[in-house]
Amino acid sequence: MKLLKILALVGTFAGLTACNSGTTTGSDVQTFSGNISNNNGSFNIQSGTATGCLTITNNGSCSITFTYYGSNNYLGPLSINTLSGYTSNISSCSNITTWIQSCSFTINNTGGSTSNAQQVTIYGNGQAVGLAAFDVGGGI
Repeated sequence: MKLLKILALVGTFAGLTACNSGTTTGSDVQTFSGNISNNNGSFNIQSGTATGCLTITNNGSCSITFTYYGSNNYLGPLSINTLSGYTSNISSCSNITTWIQSCSFTINNTGGSTSNAQQVTIYGNGQAVGLAAFDVGGGI
C-alpha cells in the first residue's frame, strides 16, 4: 500500500513538471532572441527575458528586458503585435543606435484573459524581429 502511495506521488510530480516544458520555467521566465536585416541595416536582439508574463494577473503587469544592437538607426520605433486586453510601453525602447544597449518595458493587463496565452512578437518599424517571441497569459 505504501508503494502505491509513493508511485501516485511520483506520477503527480511528473505531471506537474510536464506543464513547465517548452519556453517556460517554474519561475515564469521566458527567453528570446532574434534579428532582422536588409540593405538599410540590421537590428539584433541578442538576449531577452520576459518575467511574469505567463502568470500575469488582471490589471497586473510583467517585465521584459533585452540587449540589442541596431545599425544605421533605420528601424524607427519598436512595437509589439496587438494583444487583446493588454498594452505596453515598448516605445520607450525606440532610441536605437549603433551601440549595444539594454531596454526594459512592461506589458500591462487591462482586462485580457489570463487563461489563454497570446504570443508576443517584437517589431522594428513594422518588421518582425526574427525569433523574438514569448507568451503572455496562459499560466505555466
